[in-house]
Amino acid sequence: MMPPAPPAPPRRDLGFEPPGVASPGEVPWHWWHAILVYFLGFLALGTIIALLVLIPFGGDRTEGTGLGLPLLVASGVADATFAVVMVLWLRSRTPSWPEAVRLPMGSQRIRDFATGLGLGLVLYPAVAVGVGTILIVVIRAITGETVTAPDQLSPGLSTGARVLAGIFAIAIAPVVEELFFRGILFRSLRRHGFWTAAIVSSLVFGSVHYVGGPAANALFLMIVTASTGLGLAVIYEWRGLAASIGAHVTFNAIGVAVIFTLA
Repeated sequence: MMPPAPPAPPRRDLGFEPPGVASPGEVPWHWWHAILVYFLGFLALGTIIALLVLIPFGGDRTEGTGLGLPLLVASGVADATFAVVMVLWLRSRTPSWPEAVRLPMGSQRIRDFATGLGLGLVLYPAVAVGVGTILIVVIRAITGETVTAPDQLSPGLSTGARVLAGIFAIAIAPVVEELFFRGILFRSLRRHGFWTAAIVSSLVFGSVHYVGGPAANALFLMIVTASTGLGLAVIYEWRGLAASIGAHVTFNAIGVAVIFTLA
């Protein structure tokens, strides 16, 4: 009688196994569910609530070309609304939704978040300096023009508005965006392979960060943002949601500091 076959070794993606989180597997939703949640939760409900917040400001939504104080408040409210919608939807899909989005529990979450904070220190120069420099050279060679990223924050913000912008960029946006783009959208595409999930979710991530202005500048920002999303997808695949949130926090913190320093 032949002895039983040994168990198959665990599948490894990208050459490493994420510690402390569930290995990649299918989730009980598909990419079109993720897009529907985005449209209904953020573009519909979040936008309606944000517009209601803007009414007391008399329709003055911007200061300068970027986000002004009224729009900062409205954006924060829209993101908070979207976060509530995502959590409620996830709970309706599976009681173990933290495991489904690869959010570890307890001390592991803290360790992964701290690891992500450190990885963000690598991600920022890799994207802002590495990818950004290459793009500037390529676009200049094609168009003959020098591109710059469009203003994402108004240069004339008050001190209070700057504090609010920092809170939004560092404490709110990373959690909301990582939960959707990595925890929901990337996970829905993961059944088709890592690179398919990473590239598609990153392209969507870059597209929704469109800021009006010259076409070359807008394209530059979207490509840089998509590259950031790709890096965050690699971190998410390796360490899970807490780590990608941590990396996103560091990335945004450096970006806000640079914007305010140069303003």
